[in-house]
Amino acid sequence: MIWFVRQSRRCSSFLTAALIRRQTSNLSRNSFLRSVLLSVITLLLLHTCLVAQTLNEKLSARVDFVPSNAPVNEQLIEIAQRYRIPMGVEWFWEANDRSRISASPRQTTVIGLIRTVVQQTPGYTVETAKGIVLIKHVSFSESPLNFLNLRLSELKAENLNVFGAEWQLRVAINRTLHPELYAKGSNGGYGYGHDRDDNFDVENISFSGRRMTVREVLNIIVKQNGNALWTVEFDTANLMKEEPFFRQRSYGSNVDTRFAWRIIPLSHLSPNPK
Repeated sequence: MIWFVRQSRRCSSFLTAALIRRQTSNLSRNSFLRSVLLSVITLLLLHTCLVAQTLNEKLSARVDFVPSNAPVNEQLIEIAQRYRIPMGVEWFWEANDRSRISASPRQTTVIGLIRTVVQQTPGYTVETAKGIVLIKHVSFSESPLNFLNLRLSELKAENLNVFGAEWQLRVAINRTLHPELYAKGSNGGYGYGHDRDDNFDVENISFSGRRMTVREVLNIIVKQNGNALWTVEFDTANLMKEEPFFRQRSYGSNVDTRFAWRIIPLSHLSPNPK
């Protein structure tokens, strides 16, 4: 943090000096603009480093609790909520994934605890990418039967909340798989309760792109919201009735015809004022 502040001050001083030189010397316009552009790029790079550093600091903290005797994927959610770690969890149903960790919480860090929990079930990996901790399976996560690998034809979101971004994602999935159904456009919408204490109604999510995967979009939603993790539970023994993908846990919806994931708050905050 101190390093970031120092570098920011240096960049600010440079910008100020550049402005003064522009007024008092014969610097060419192109030279002046190049100087300002370089300073802006430097500040953006420093901001990226600060975000990554913040996550690394959380992951390096010493742990002070042991998760409950719940399935491994639920233990990971407990850890993420305890330490406010943005996370994506891809979990594939196993015959026996219910066990306690054996490590003492005083002997490890947050990332060490995550790895210890994940190692209870062989085949899973822990990755950190673009400010998100990802839990994936070495075989199933990259399978073409995993809908998270589906590349979306096009997707755009501007100043949406979590619910709006999810709706846009669901439309993009259906449009990619069944473009003929959207030849004349689309309609529909979404709803959610007011006076929420999870900040899921804050309109701070914006992105656009082509050929993004469903996984990448979920990562963006979680990261930009700032108070969330996502998880999908797969049943690798069965496929969806109408789509060529592993079936997912329903969470109350028709899993044979509707893709299912959960976005879970890391903490409960003061309701967002309207």
